[in-house]
Amino acid sequence: MAKKPNKKQDNFFNQNPLITFAIFSIIIILLFKSMIGTTSNNLGEGASTHMVGAPVQKSKEVSYFELKKLIKSGQIKYVAIGQRMIKAIANENGFKVIYFANRVPEDTTLIPLLEEKGID
Repeated sequence: MAKKPNKKQDNFFNQNPLITFAIFSIIIILLFKSMIGTTSNNLGEGASTHMVGAPVQKSKEVSYFELKKLIKSGQIKYVAIGQRMIKAIANENGFKVIYFANRVPEDTTLIPLLEEKGID
């Protein structure tokens, strides 16, 4: 009996496993990104949609003094202060709105204002 020759097909993906892995990785990333939704940059106008049924989240960049006006009016529920930026979260008509402002280090009235309003 004669042996049959091995007709293993050497296709492009068998010869290049790194390319196969890269393509697979890109597909997985795009799949997860489509499930989570698009996100906006942290500094400008934008919107993002989260899982099904969740409200739309908007981001807005405002001036430092405009942010202080929002805090004084009671619209802001949470504030995070970084070295250069301040992030404030508000709820407007059931939608989460994130405000970003450049920090003014010389202003010593922000912390007492946050404490007065009971903001975390």
